[in-house]
Formats: sequence, C-alpha cells, structure tokens
Amino acid sequence: MGEFKSSLQHLMAELERVDLRLRLRVHRIRQKNGQRGEDEFRGLYISEDDLDSLMADGVATRDTAAPEDDPSLVLAQGRLEKEVARRKRGSAANGVRLRLSELADKFSLNPFEVDTLLICLLPEVDIKYEKLFAYLHDDITRKRPSVDLVLQCLLESLDARLAARDAFMPGAPLTANSLVRIEEDSASRSLLARTLQIDDRVAGFLLESDRVDGRLSACARLIRCPWEPAKMMVTDEVRSQLDRLAEMHRISKNTFLVYFRGPAGSGRKTAAGALCREWALPLLTVEFGALLSADIQPEIGIRLAFREARLQDATLCWDSIDPIFSQDNLRLCAAAFVEEIGAFDGPIFAAGEAAWQPGDVFGGRSFFSIELDRPSSDMRKKLWESCLDGQGPGIPASGLQEIADRFRFTPAQVRDAAAAARNCALGRGSSQISIDDLYAAIIGYLELLKVDIKDAD
Repeated sequence: MGEFKSSLQHLMAELERVDLRLRLRVHRIRQKNGQRGEDEFRGLYISEDDLDSLMADGVATRDTAAPEDDPSLVLAQGRLEKEVARRKRGSAANGVRLRLSELADKFSLNPFEVDTLLICLLPEVDIKYEKLFAYLHDDITRKRPSVDLVLQCLLESLDARLAARDAFMPGAPLTANSLVRIEEDSASRSLLARTLQIDDRVAGFLLESDRVDGRLSACARLIRCPWEPAKMMVTDEVRSQLDRLAEMHRISKNTFLVYFRGPAGSGRKTAAGALCREWALPLLTVEFGALLSADIQPEIGIRLAFREARLQDATLCWDSIDPIFSQDNLRLCAAAFVEEIGAFDGPIFAAGEAAWQPGDVFGGRSFFSIELDRPSSDMRKKLWESCLDGQGPGIPASGLQEIADRFRFTPAQVRDAAAAARNCALGRGSSQISIDDLYAAIIGYLELLKVDIKDAD
C-alpha cells in the first residue's frame, strides 16, 4: 500500500491500531476470567473469587504484560504500527492533509495522548465499543473508557502508567484544550475510575467536519473569503497602516495584536477581514457582547473560540471588547483572554470604542492601534455610490451629496440603508432605486435605531 489518500483513511487505520490494543486487553481478561469460571452475574456484584483474585494480585505486580498474549494479535499490532508510520511518511511527502497529525501538532500531543483520543473516539465511529468498554470495565453501566482502562490498554508497566497520570491533570494538553472531558461520576472516585469523553467538536474535526463549535453559534462567525482591501472606504492614513501590517506579516509572520478603535459599523471587522484576505487566512469573528449573553461561561467561550481558530487555521477578531478590562465581574474573562492570546500562534484582532493600551500584558506581542473614525462627507458619498452599484441612475449627484452631508452614517449603516432602499424599489416593482426610495429607507432605518430624523441631521 502507498500513502494515505485522505485524512479519514488515515484515521481509520489509526483506530484499527488502537482496536488491536483493546483486543489484547480482552484476551488477557478472558484468560483471567477463565480461571475463575463463568458467572452470569459478573459485573453486578463482587464475588469471593473476585476478592481472592484482587488480594492475590497486590499492587506493584499488576503489569499488563503477559507471556500468554495471543501471538497473532501481537504480530498484527507490530505489523500495523510499522505500516501506518510508513504510509504517514508517504502522505506527508505528497502533501496529503492528515487531521489527526494536525491535531497532535496544534496542541503538542505526545503518542500516548493521541492514542487516548483515539480510544475515546471509537464509540463515535462504532457504537459496539460501548459494549466492549462495559466488558472491559466488568460493569454493564460503564460504556465509555476510564482513565484506568486507557492506561491498562496502552502501557505495559506500572511505572509507565503512574507517570502517564499527568496527561489527565489540569493544564495538560488534553484537558487544557478541552480535547477530552474527565467526568466525575461521584466526588469520591479516584482519577483512575473517572470516565473520559472526547469533545464533540474535536470528534467532528477528526471526522472531517468544519462546522464551528455549536456552543459558539450565537456569537461567532467564520469568514473564509474576507473582504477585498480595494473595496474598503478608509482614509489614506488607515490604508497605509493596513498595508504596512500586511507586509510585516508576510515577511516575518509577526504575531501582533491589532486594535481597531471606532464606533460600531465603522469597518472594524472589514479592516481585519481585508488583512486576512491579503494573508489568505480565514477570519473567525467573535462578538464579545453576544458571548456574554450566550448559554456558556464567558471564560470557557473565550478558550473555545481560540481553539476553534486553531482548528480552522484562522485568525481571530474579537469585536466590542470594551467591557473585558473595565468590569470587575469579568476578571476571569480577562485572565483567560490574556492567557490565550499569549499562547496563540498568529495575528489577532480586537475592536472597540474606548481607547486601549495594554502595555506588556501580552508577553511582548507587538501591539498596534488603528483609529477608524466615522467617514467624511465625501467618503460617505463614495460609499453610497458603491453600495447602490449603478442601481440609482436617476438619483442626481446633488441629491446623493445632500444625503451624505445630512446623515453621518458609518459604512455598515450605509450598506444596510442601501439594501433597504433596494427593497423599497422592488416593492414598487422597479429594479432602479429612486431618491424617494433612499429617504424612505433612511427614515425606516433611523426608526429602527430609535433616532429622530431631526437628531440625525
């Protein structure tokens, strides 16, 4: 066989490899159970024979290596491990994307942690593994792998298993990045007895889904083809700043933080998207206010958003972040935000209305602030012309200039009002926008914003 042709093909081969580990474990348990005879109620109570076996085993002698291992399984395992490694090298040489390898690189997972993920993924691929895990636990109610089961299946010696406990501690890659969830069935259970559950989004990623984590659906949006820089209406100074940042990242892959300061609708996300288009990067935008209202703890949402950006090979734009460093009740959010920015490998954007100068809080990451004021009257006129896109040939230039002079709209407000004017024209059966359509749309838009037209002058 040559290289893996797809990520899913590679994943299935790796799952087959850990499946052999489980089969070896089943073989050992069968041998042990065979010595005690059959018992149809095994797993529902602790028998005298079970107790005698537990007392005889002791502690330090419980290594899983056994001379009576099935030779065919041991041979198949060694052969498959070599084959998978060889085919992975071929895929890498031919530029085939392997998501499992990507995940290991993105989150610095060692081979044991990768295999732990794979064992946790098995029930998501085939439900039969729930029964298999129940058998291995000797408990029909435990249908997901436990820490102990993973250790027993993957590591041969007691010393290795004791050392590997660190992989399940807070701050370790599997837990710090929420790749697996360690569930406590009761407060009295030891770490070994706790159940492991792969995160749904991580399972989806490995199974070739690029859907953004559902817990972020209320506040996050992935933009794969952001806005073209040439279509932005900004001052020459702002365009020059954006050009310098674009070139800086192209040359050095600088991991800077850019803060766009301006009112909502002034083009903050558009500016971030324009830079991402220059760098051929997707953009994940997160509305911080919506995150605070979402059905998730904000600090967890922050960490999930950064993880999502890593999974999508995207950069982040945090919009409306003004409250994060100004409200005492958001200190946990601020701490998570600072920590994740420090660990993120790539440029990051933030946007808000207040002035912001973080100093050295982000560990030496370069910081740039760009002011995005409301556009001038002449720029607003150009924005109206651009958004009308030739659909208002009957609107006199003086009429458009009067609208631009009178209503100090942001770029986003101009786009929204122009779209509403287009609907007004369609409502009267025309594809051409009139000056009356524009005023009707503007008045309706101001009413939506609860602004009196006199106050908008």
